[in-house]
Amino acid sequence: MGSARQRNLGQLQQYLVALIVFCAPWSVVWLISHGNQTGPVENSFLHLALYPLEILMLISAGIWLLTGSSRREIRRLAPLFACAVLAIVSAVWARQPELALASGIHILVATLFAGVLADQLRKPAGEQRLLGVFLASMVLQALWGLIQTATGSDLGLRVFGEGVLSTTALGVAKVSGSGDVILRAYGSLPHPNVLAGYLLVALLLGLGALLSSHANSRRQSALAIFLGLLGAGLLATYSRVALAAALLGSATVIIYAFKQRKALPKQLLLALPVVALAAAVMFGALLQRGEFNSPRESGVDNRAAGITFAVDSALRHPLGVGAGNATVAIAADRSDLPYYQQQPPHLVILVVVLELGWLGLALILYFVFVTARDFHANHVNGTKERIAHLTLVIIAGGLLASSLFDHFLWSLPQGLWLAAGFVGIVLSKLDAPAAHS
Repeated sequence: MGSARQRNLGQLQQYLVALIVFCAPWSVVWLISHGNQTGPVENSFLHLALYPLEILMLISAGIWLLTGSSRREIRRLAPLFACAVLAIVSAVWARQPELALASGIHILVATLFAGVLADQLRKPAGEQRLLGVFLASMVLQALWGLIQTATGSDLGLRVFGEGVLSTTALGVAKVSGSGDVILRAYGSLPHPNVLAGYLLVALLLGLGALLSSHANSRRQSALAIFLGLLGAGLLATYSRVALAAALLGSATVIIYAFKQRKALPKQLLLALPVVALAAAVMFGALLQRGEFNSPRESGVDNRAAGITFAVDSALRHPLGVGAGNATVAIAADRSDLPYYQQQPPHLVILVVVLELGWLGLALILYFVFVTARDFHANHVNGTKERIAHLTLVIIAGGLLASSLFDHFLWSLPQGLWLAAGFVGIVLSKLDAPAAHS
């Protein structure tokens, strides 16, 4: 009876995690309130509401804890669990305690999901199955974003979290090219930079899988076409950091794979026409890339204001202003700033220090250091494993670059889910036995 129960729970967990991975970018609206698409971390309406996806994550985490396979991941994730507890405790001194509670809950749920994902990726065929699910979801997001950019408006799919988008609306990300105003691709996510982060991870994971695959040509061809669509969608976000990371990262992985295997899959050429066509269409705006000529679009001045405040506040408040309270603190202490500059600093490290103080930063840096050390020490011997290892290093570099120029990996639940997903992938590799060619 016990083994049958374990087997049923295991099957349920497989389907549940696959559903979560597919839905992570889709920002489905809330269970209780419609809310603002920026989520409860920065929204003042019903802060403690959870996304439906987070309910699924909690159910999945419960199964994970019940099956008794969680000790290894819990031990590795201990600094992040401590960070979630600190975020919840910071409600004691935060200006808006409900924001701190909500932020702490989001961090806790994301950390649990990282452990669940690591466990599932170690299962037989788990990595291949979940990669396919994620790539399929992101191809749909890429197509969605391309349609938004082509039409200059949203598709009206509010139930999936899509905002009201147009080239004339203030606060909507746009670029100018050849005298035209172009809407940046959002998909169903809160901002084009968030979509770009997801597409960057999907593109590099897919490329690594294609270059290390010995599968049949039909599967490789489909994967190459997927890569072309992901690249085109990434171009439509006009995210400079993500585009630079994708270009440099892809070139590095391709060159390394060629040196290892002395050949490249010919199907890789199928991705080029799609990307080339998208680049040709968007070339003018890409060349002139700069935020649309409006002070209400996030630009250098807006980011400088947040960074200056964060540095000053970190020195005055060593315990931080409370999780999720960055915007509240800036609005209270710098009422002279226009509302569009009252936003978290575009530098994740500073947002962490601003909200959780130096202790919060120390916990996260400790986790990053220990995980990076163990990942580096985890020797791999097979060609496929070496390509996968390099791919993860490049993705880490891309996410690090994003964290230096934006705050979504910390301040938005969708960003936390992306970061948690990557952490789960890395953890799944730490204790896996090295394979041989």
